[in-house]
Order: sequence, then C-alpha cells, then structure tokens
Amino acid sequence: MSKLINKPVEVMLDNGFPCRFFFQKPVFIRYIQEYWREVGQWWLGEPERVVYQVVTDYGLNELHYTPHDDRWILYRL
Repeated sequence: MSKLINKPVEVMLDNGFPCRFFFQKPVFIRYIQEYWREVGQWWLGEPERVVYQVVTDYGLNELHYTPHDDRWILYRL
C-alpha cells in the first residue's frame, strides 16, 4: 500500500535521471520502473510534468518533475 506525500524533495541525478532523493533521509533509487510525460490541464495553466515510478528499498515510489520551474515532488511513497 502506498502513502500520498505530495511534498517537494531534493533529487540527485545521474545522466539526467533520478538516482537518489532526500525525504527525512537519503533514499537510493535501485531502478526506474517506468516514466512518462503528463500534459496536465493546460487550459488552467498547469505545466507539463514528468512522472517517474522508481523502486527503492522502501518499495515503489512516485516522483514528479516539472521542468517549467525545475521542481521535484515526492508524490507517493
């Protein structure tokens, strides 16, 4: 079962892909299960974002990245 977090996090990149994020402590990403782009509700001004489903020692997690403002969100833990 996953828990909705939806909070900004600091993410470290390796070759342009997330490899670690910091949520109370460093969390190492074992691998990226999949990723995709979401347009959002463009008519309301929502920016495009990239969604990453990543596997860590804590299970499947979801990170969202908005290139518009260079912001990372830990969406689901």
